[in-house]
Amino acid sequence: MPWLWQLLPLLLLLPVLLLQLGEVDGASKRVKLCLQPMVSGRCFGYVESYAYNPLERRCEAFIYGGCGGNENRFDSKAACEYSCRDV
Repeated sequence: MPWLWQLLPLLLLLPVLLLQLGEVDGASKRVKLCLQPMVSGRCFGYVESYAYNPLERRCEAFIYGGCGGNENRFDSKAACEYSCRDV
């Protein structure tokens, strides 16, 4: 049973390590979506949206058509800036 006490610190650290691993994965996913091109989509709606422009290194407004497109599309400039802060 004393060996169980030696394992306790490792068992307590495991959730912390797994959370940090998830943050790294989430950050890399955000970077990938922010590097996608700004795409209006194939429909003809008029939805004011924001996308990250990696060449200008900032979020810019564009008109989304309402369908198609990609994940580099945000409802507000603040949401775009927050999601693409690591780029």
